Amino acid sequence: MNNYDYRKAVILVALLGAVFVLAACSDSDSLAGTYVCTEHWSSESLVGKLTLVLGDDETFTMTPPGGGGMYEVNENVVTLSGDLFPSGLDLQVEGSSLRIPSDMGDTVYTKQ
Repeated sequence: MNNYDYRKAVILVALLGAVFVLAACSDSDSLAGTYVCTEHWSSESLVGKLTLVLGDDETFTMTPPGGGGMYEVNENVVTLSGDLFPSGLDLQVEGSSLRIPSDMGDTVYTKQ
C-alpha cells in the first residue's frame, strides 16, 4: 500500500468513526421526552403534578395549566416560547433535569 492509499484509508476510518460518534451522541443527548416537576419553589403540592413534554419536532406542552409552543436549544439552555411564555422562558440543562432559576427559588423538571 502506498502513502496515498494509506492516507485515504485513515481518512475513511476517521470519517466513519465520526459518523458513529455523532449518531450515538444525538440519540443519547436528545432533550425530547417527558419531564415531571421534582422541585418547586412555591409549593411542594405541585411536585409530581406539573409536566413538561419536549417533542422531537421542537414543540412543547406544559400541563397544568395546559398550553405550549416551540422550544430551542442553545448550548445548555432550553428556551420555551409560545402562548404560556410570550417573552420566552429559559431552563438550564443539568444532566437529565431542566432548572428554572428564580430569585424566589428554583423549579426543577426531571426527565422520566
